[in-house]
Amino acid sequence: MAYQFSLEQLLQLRDREKDQKVKSYNEAVDQFEQKAGALYEMLRSKEHAEEVNREKMTRGVTVRELRQQEKMLHMYEREAVVLEEAVSKARWMMLREEKAMQEAWRENRKLELMKEQEEAKHTEKIKRNERAAMDDTAVQMYLQKQTVQHHG
Repeated sequence: MAYQFSLEQLLQLRDREKDQKVKSYNEAVDQFEQKAGALYEMLRSKEHAEEVNREKMTRGVTVRELRQQEKMLHMYEREAVVLEEAVSKARWMMLREEKAMQEAWRENRKLELMKEQEEAKHTEKIKRNERAAMDDTAVQMYLQKQTVQHHG
């Protein structure tokens, strides 16, 4: 008699859900890394621009150049705020997806444990039935032998 887990369809569904949660988490990690990388690169560019500005200030700059530098630094600061928000949102999404993935793994593992337990019970039942059948055969053979000896 072939073993069939009573909740096999549910286990397969949970496997697919788990795989989807892993995929969603990996996508969220990728998004976070992209946003954080963009923020990092922008901050490096801003730092470089500030360094160039300091060098220019020591040599002297025109009012026009000074206004242009201030405008550029202000643009960097606005961009930093936008990117920091994006990184924060991506981090939040990544953490949310991680929790969902962990929950899917836990639910899947519960079903796998149930399946293992059911399989063990099924195997034990088969062994018990086989032992009982062997005992019955042995008793019948003994009784036949006894009958043959008494009548023979």
